[in-house]
Amino acid sequence: MNPKGHFMLTHAITADPVLEFASDVRAGLHRGGQKELPSKYLYDDVGSALFEVISVLPQYGLTRADERLLQLHANEIAETVRGPVSVAELGSGSGKKTRWILKALCRRQHISYFPIEISPPP
Repeated sequence: MNPKGHFMLTHAITADPVLEFASDVRAGLHRGGQKELPSKYLYDDVGSALFEVISVLPQYGLTRADERLLQLHANEIAETVRGPVSVAELGSGSGKKTRWILKALCRRQHISYFPIEISPPP
């Protein structure tokens, strides 16, 4: 969030994506036992959009449970944190769940927010 409390959109600076992919494939194939690829290669724009849709289905309650807990306890959490505060969120996606804690923290002090997402912005 910027000093006025607005979210900032930033883009990661990455190395050559072809070299990064080749390195990840090589490392995954050289693993002993089960071979693997990082999940970031399994999510394209369509996959990311599908996950957003899946996360609101009645059968997928994890996202709603996370959001309910943050909504219920955001002020309590913010009261225990002394500033200045930097929040780094891994797998931030839309940022919907984190909104509650960020709002509570912003009411008390200046914060810096760093969403870390592997999917490119829409």
